[in-house]
Amino acid sequence: MAVGSAGVGLGICFGLDWRLTLIAMACTPLTLGASYLNLLINVGARSDEAAYARASSIAAGAVSNVRTVAALCAQGGIVGTFNRALDGPSAKAQRKSQYMGIILGLSQGAMYGAYTVTLWAGAYFITKGWSTFGDVSKIFLILVLSSFSVGQLAGLAPDTSGAPTAIAGILSILKRRPTINEEGTKRRTIKDGKPMDVELRKVIFAYPSRPDVTVLNDFSLRVKFGSTVAVVGPSGSGKSTVVWLVQRFYDPLGGTVTVGGMDVRELDLKWLRGECAMVGQEPALFSGSIRENIGFGNPKAAWAEIENAAKEANIHKFIAGLPQGYDTQVGTTAHKLFLKKLLTNLNFQCQS
Repeated sequence: MAVGSAGVGLGICFGLDWRLTLIAMACTPLTLGASYLNLLINVGARSDEAAYARASSIAAGAVSNVRTVAALCAQGGIVGTFNRALDGPSAKAQRKSQYMGIILGLSQGAMYGAYTVTLWAGAYFITKGWSTFGDVSKIFLILVLSSFSVGQLAGLAPDTSGAPTAIAGILSILKRRPTINEEGTKRRTIKDGKPMDVELRKVIFAYPSRPDVTVLNDFSLRVKFGSTVAVVGPSGSGKSTVVWLVQRFYDPLGGTVTVGGMDVRELDLKWLRGECAMVGQEPALFSGSIRENIGFGNPKAAWAEIENAAKEANIHKFIAGLPQGYDTQVGTTAHKLFLKKLLTNLNFQCQS
């Protein structure tokens, strides 16, 4: 649209006075050159995305743990870490602003210089009788408006500058393939009533994010059906990892994990995880009603099952005493933290 407007404007100007239009066009390289330099400064992939992401992560962590930060009087340290994460982008932004100031001055100077030359030539043509004041005014206004239209294209430069980075990020996500992918495959299940012993045999495992740190090394464990087993150890010893392997969030680097005598890699993934009921270290509370949170692990749970789970957890009277009962929305209300652990336990009971 902008290019079309400029083309139509030039056609009208040539019809009014081709000589003055040619003089005005002779000044065009000056304005276009300044605009091109402006584009070079603005357009381009941003190389500071990682630094901005790290700074955002630091700020988010500090806000979510604000009490701990305040208790340790670590505000200054957090601010210092945040500022250091932005040292690189800040220095680049300062240099860029200096370049932009110079380019803006050149661009404005070239534009007003072109206007001056055009008006001076128009005045000269009027004195010689080669043109009229009306034609000169029309040509000048048309050229000014046309330059504004073309300038709108340069205004898109800041938006297009982020396109390469955004496209690269999107393509990297689209190209990612999960290592545990069951699409298009048929997996087995275990018949109801068959004892499902859980066994880990000589398992070797390291997390993909830390391949050099071996969490489990030649680890073996057998849990018989119906028994209760406690896995005890210091933080980072692999207690939670055992559960993740049984639910097949990861596959071991060596050894096997079996349920009911079958390798978990041969079992239907949704079926396997549906058979597991778990209360994690960090219970989750989803936006929605109390009823929906209790039945989250079992979408087909009947109302009686949800209510019985609440009664077994001794929280039924508390929920029933709320103004909206089980339909109370759990969001940012004051009782969210209180309900978080209780509802997670209820989710476990309802699921099992």
